[in-house]
Amino acid sequence: MVNDDFRSPIPTQMVSNGEYMPEPQTQQQKHVEHRIKELADEAAKKLGISRRSFLSQSGGMAASFIAMNEVYGKMFDVSREEMFEPEAYAKSGPPRDLFVLDDQLHIAARPSRGVWPGDYASWPRSTQCQRHANADGTQTNVPPSNIRE
Repeated sequence: MVNDDFRSPIPTQMVSNGEYMPEPQTQQQKHVEHRIKELADEAAKKLGISRRSFLSQSGGMAASFIAMNEVYGKMFDVSREEMFEPEAYAKSGPPRDLFVLDDQLHIAARPSRGVWPGDYASWPRSTQCQRHANADGTQTNVPPSNIRE
């Protein structure tokens, strides 16, 4: 399990979306976490700031990318200089005027009858997730098991 007092800029293990329990942290993920800590400690000491402060800046992201490159192979174009110099990141980072449209696509089963795409509330009830009360008082979304009416 991830140490709660360490706040990595990136997750170092699978996390739960609230629906499923995540898998335990793998050895590679533990190694990435360990390397992020080492790199952050080294850089924070050199910069005269706390590890927490370092990890909250662009250098913390650079350290995370470097650690992942070391463990998983070269995936990110990042240099050690970016851990210490925000200007180095700015040179190799995305343009400041970059427009990002963050959109998510959710696919739902087309109802056998009803409107498509239409209003979700107008879909046949069998195509909608149902809420299930658990014994501990929490609720869970239960997907439809049968889309026929």
